[in-house]
Amino acid sequence: MSLILKSNKKEEVRKSMTIETMTREFRYDSVRLPDPSPRLSIEEVRTAFSATYPEIVTAVVTGPEAIGNKLVYHFAKAIEIRGTSAFFGGVPFQGSCV
Repeated sequence: MSLILKSNKKEEVRKSMTIETMTREFRYDSVRLPDPSPRLSIEEVRTAFSATYPEIVTAVVTGPEAIGNKLVYHFAKAIEIRGTSAFFGGVPFQGSCV
């Protein structure tokens, strides 16, 4: 009588991991804006670019969106919607619409 022992040896799989620092990029309309300094907050970056792009002050910031090795933030123009007071000389509309 012979005994056969089977061993289930699991092969050790080594996976390597690479750590990359992602750089920030800002976009306004179709313009790509480089990060003035990684130490600045998003609001400080907005202030820095407002000298060149005044509309950026009221822009909505979205992101970050990871694209490749970059974190991309988008500045989108704020859309101003005027209320009824703009049509009635600064006095709020007090009537009713039928």
